[in-house]
Amino acid sequence: KIEISLKVCDSADRLRDTLIHEICHAASWLLDGIRDSHGDAWKYYAKKSNMVHPELPMVTRCHNYKINYRIHYECTRCKTRV
Repeated sequence: KIEISLKVCDSADRLRDTLIHEICHAASWLLDGIRDSHGDAWKYYAKKSNMVHPELPMVTRCHNYKINYRIHYECTRCKTRV
């Protein structure tokens, strides 16, 4: 089961990149029978994806997206927002 965070994947490019990352997990498990998170099998499929589609961003273990939060909290005293 793949769950996508709408806070993180808020554009078509981010969704595409996240799905490619998750497909590397699926390939590792379904084709090789290995469920090792971001181990050697996952790295193999990530590298293969990068070689087949060099025009796309590199498949990496973690994203570096700036998250566009829709909800903000504000301190009632100092008005700092997070």
